[in-house]
Amino acid sequence: MPSRPDVAILGLNYPPEHTGIAPYTGGLAVGLRRRGFRVTAHVSHPHYPQWQIHEGYGQWSRTESADGVEVHRRLHYVPRSPRGIRRLVSELSFGLRLVFARLGRPRVVIAVSPSLFSTALAVLRLRLSPRRGRLVIWVQDIYSLGMAETSEGG
Repeated sequence: MPSRPDVAILGLNYPPEHTGIAPYTGGLAVGLRRRGFRVTAHVSHPHYPQWQIHEGYGQWSRTESADGVEVHRRLHYVPRSPRGIRRLVSELSFGLRLVFARLGRPRVVIAVSPSLFSTALAVLRLRLSPRRGRLVIWVQDIYSLGMAETSEGG
């Protein structure tokens, strides 16, 4: 039986994605692991910035080890054009995967945002869990700025 994780990281993006927030999330996971924590990452399959799942990925779920971190990847809807409602559906589909994920009762859960809607679903799940650990929400990007940069909002 696997031992209880110390830290579970929940986030949409993770290496091998080489841009965006993935390098920061991966760096945090590896840094915590090097300091002796048992870390699991619950993430999507790599798809950013192309908005297409990378070759070799795309299974319903996949577990791998990367630099001592146990990485659980979950398939979700990845739109070709991540704008408006398609982006929302993408985040919600990942969030639903997190709602039903087995996290292993970690002592600390770090939810990485800007995936605000998937983070909200994961937080709701954790709040309803009688055996939840401490929750940290790590904001990597702010939606309003991103929307303005992509001409999605006013």
